[in-house]
Amino acid sequence: MEDRHSLLFDYLDFKREPDENGTIVIRSVLKEKHLLDEENIGAGVFQILLDTAIGTAVSEKARCFAVTLQLHTNIFDSAKKDIFFCRAKVLHSTAKSAYGEGKILDASGRMIANGQASFKLISYKNV
Repeated sequence: MEDRHSLLFDYLDFKREPDENGTIVIRSVLKEKHLLDEENIGAGVFQILLDTAIGTAVSEKARCFAVTLQLHTNIFDSAKKDIFFCRAKVLHSTAKSAYGEGKILDASGRMIANGQASFKLISYKNV
C-alpha cells in the first residue's frame, strides 16, 4: 500500500488504511483546518471524505476512473473528534456506472455521518 494517495489526501491529512474485505478505509486525524468553528467539523470535510472513499472503492473494483454523478450525505454529529474513519464499499456496479455507500465513524466506532454516491465509469483507455 502506498503511503501517498493524492495531494488532496496530503492537504486534508487523510491516510489510507488497509482494506477490510473489499471495504476501503480512510483515517483522518482532526486538524484546525477541518473545523467550521471552535466546536464543529465542517460539513465539507465529511462530504469530501465520503466522496473520496466511495469513489476509491468504485474505481478500484471497476478498474477505471470514477466521476461523481451524485452524492448524498447525512451528518449526525459534527462535534470535534480527535480521529475519525470512513469505511466505503460498492453496492452495485454495471459497465457504465456504480453506486456505493460510506460510513464515517469516530474512534469508539459510533457512526457520525454516512453517505451514498453514484458514479459514471470511464475506462482508462478512453483518457
